Amino acid sequence: MLQCVVERIPDGQSIRRSSHKKSQYRDKPAVLIITFCTFWILFFPKAGVRVNGLPYLVSTFCVFVLVIFLILRRLGAGKQTHIFSYFLFATSWYCLIIFRNSDFQISTANKIAALFWFLLSPIFWILASSFRLRAGSLNINVIYIYFSILSIFAISQHFFGLQFLQVPGLTIALGDSYESKNLNIFEGKNVVALKSPSTYQSGNLFGQVTAIILVWILELTSKKNHGSRRLRLPMIAIVSSALLLSFSRTALLALVFGWLVYFSTSRSKSKGSLAIVAAFLSVFAFLEPIASSRFSFPNLSNDLGRTAIWLKALETYSVPDWLFGRVGPIPRGDIIMEGMFGILSQVGVIGLVLILYCWKKAGLTQWPGFTAAFWFCLSIDSTYYFAPFMWIPAILLIYGNNIPISKLESTQKH
Repeated sequence: MLQCVVERIPDGQSIRRSSHKKSQYRDKPAVLIITFCTFWILFFPKAGVRVNGLPYLVSTFCVFVLVIFLILRRLGAGKQTHIFSYFLFATSWYCLIIFRNSDFQISTANKIAALFWFLLSPIFWILASSFRLRAGSLNINVIYIYFSILSIFAISQHFFGLQFLQVPGLTIALGDSYESKNLNIFEGKNVVALKSPSTYQSGNLFGQVTAIILVWILELTSKKNHGSRRLRLPMIAIVSSALLLSFSRTALLALVFGWLVYFSTSRSKSKGSLAIVAAFLSVFAFLEPIASSRFSFPNLSNDLGRTAIWLKALETYSVPDWLFGRVGPIPRGDIIMEGMFGILSQVGVIGLVLILYCWKKAGLTQWPGFTAAFWFCLSIDSTYYFAPFMWIPAILLIYGNNIPISKLESTQKH
């Protein structure tokens, strides 16, 4: 008897499925690296040790790892890039301002902070913008879970104190303390509340990061239902409550400003997430009298008190100071230049234009609401000096550009 062996010829779908699985296997190391580093940067940004005023953080190490990984990945793909040209120019500019500007002569910590936010962060943005996985993707639910837990921790700190589940070296840098942070809320001379910093050590930093994350999620999910809706909606509500307990007025204003910009520039009619946030902000503020007082119009307008400091800069800065950063002692007494005027005093207009160029080059303008919220924080406050604020755009680019296309339709059905 003749036995006929019939070999099945693979169809196009089988070939694509096989190719997809192979690509996923090749991408697995990249996904593990991104996930590991994101965990430390977003979840435990202050884990590490503080020695002689200098923080040595795990998140800083992770940023270095990601930058090197993204460079190697780019070189491996044979892509031509202008990163090297930018790096040469930025390094030269950084060396000029670090020896010219009086702000950077105060301490080594200031020099290192400037190095990270001015030199490393814009490179990180551009590298992250070109990162693409061959197949599969990063799971955006990770960000939902991280910020839900961070917010629950912040809310617990408000009700049970800053010592609640405190782990030195993890939730706060070893050798550091909350007593050295500006966390007190005063009414007259009395401390009536404490800003909840979660694992970020600073209420302002945590509040502003959660604000820009909320705006980003709103923009990202208004047209496509990315990730689990069951995770996203509770996360939005919990994070909104934690933002209030950070007592950061800049964060709340950035949130509102980012939403206004987004809805004025988007054709999307989806306002469900916005309604949830607004409802929780209102209810929580009503239940927490200190929050309603802190975010009242008179208190919010206090942030505009910085205008007096800015006017002093206008009176004392020369044209070279504006172009290249301030030289010599700034006539400010104990006044600290913050926000946009702080940036201009440090790197000058030329340095600021270079940072804005990198923002556009990285494609971050694809999220106008997020862009507005982020730069509002930079314009008002000085959180850009502290990890992980300036690294957030790169992390969101990596995740936002690698959300699974194949799962969009299935997620929309839920």
